[in-house]
Amino acid sequence: MSTSLLYHGLGIRDYKYMKTDFGKGGIQFTITQERERLCGSSGN
Repeated sequence: MSTSLLYHGLGIRDYKYMKTDFGKGGIQFTITQERERLCGSSGN
């Protein structure tokens, strides 16, 4: 899977898709974001 579903289907941008888990009647996406893009990041 690519980030295409996250972006086009859910409107989530600037994140990297890691994995998908299914269970308990739902779907869980694990995503990450570059440290430089984090809100309030000082870049350290």
